[in-house]
Amino acid sequence: MSAGVSAESARMITLSLRTSAKPPATATWCSSRPIRYVKLADTVKSFKEVVEGKHDELPEQAFYLVGDIGEAMDKAKKLREVQ
Repeated sequence: MSAGVSAESARMITLSLRTSAKPPATATWCSSRPIRYVKLADTVKSFKEVVEGKHDELPEQAFYLVGDIGEAMDKAKKLREVQ
């Protein structure tokens, strides 16, 4: 296990932080998606898995405007089906 975070993981974390840092009303206005809150425990679990590199195979786009890691995995599956 390496002491650092992979470049892929770092990009996914940055994208997730950028998305989750917006107030819900702003995010809804910008994305036309309904407001949905993610439990803190689910957020921590998802970030921990990303930092550990468990989801490095997922495309970066799968992490955009999703809640927990389960949604990112579902979105990645849909993205693969389209290709």
